Amino acid sequence: MTAVGPGSKAKGVIWLLAALLTGGAVALGLPFFARQIPWSMEQRLAAWQGGLPDITASDVTRNKETAALLDRVIRRVYPLYPADREFPVKISVIRGKTVNAFAYLGGEIYVYEGLLQQTESAEELAGILAHEIEHVRRRHIIQTLCVRLLTTGAIRFIFTGQGTVDPQLAGMLLHMRFSREQEGEADEGGLKRLADANIDPAGLQGFFRRAGQRPTMPTILSDHPANAARAELMAKYRPAATVPIMDPVEWAVVKKACR
Repeated sequence: MTAVGPGSKAKGVIWLLAALLTGGAVALGLPFFARQIPWSMEQRLAAWQGGLPDITASDVTRNKETAALLDRVIRRVYPLYPADREFPVKISVIRGKTVNAFAYLGGEIYVYEGLLQQTESAEELAGILAHEIEHVRRRHIIQTLCVRLLTTGAIRFIFTGQGTVDPQLAGMLLHMRFSREQEGEADEGGLKRLADANIDPAGLQGFFRRAGQRPTMPTILSDHPANAARAELMAKYRPAATVPIMDPVEWAVVKKACR
């Protein structure tokens, strides 16, 4: 057995620290560079990926009445600003009891039927959509994907000498969770969007409050800021006047279509 001297150990530690520091610096700079990636390239990446597994379109939007009602909600929050045209989004309802909605590469936003069933008003859905739209507009999806892929590859290279990312791991990264900072940005941007659209944000707060009282925590609560932080933002962005999106009877039609 060959002995390893103190000098070799010291060099190994220095090399490891240097590699970790370099990886950290790259990771911190990645969000900025990710924002410079052309939107068309992100759309091509989404098309190349071929979509998400286990995603099945809901029958909700096949009915003209419910499709029109859902479109009314979407039109109140998007497009709202001229810059929205730069990052077009597509909102789809998908099958499943999961209480969640999420944004994906290329402006795709998915809403589970289970989330629609838990809402009591169109304003609640509008608030959730506004949040996901801000993830898209602020390029959070491509930022997080780049950071995860590069840093994961760097760690594997340091400890195994292999720089490639396992395809299965890459697929898992597409179901990523955003950082606390990104969630805060999307929450603030989403609430501002509601205020500018004259939508009462109290509906969104009511949805999260009810969700937090359920025995099993819904998926959406694990990804979003706490109610206390959101309440402070709501006070900041509460509109002077609100205009209802639709009446409760109309929204009941949407919920019924999910069952």
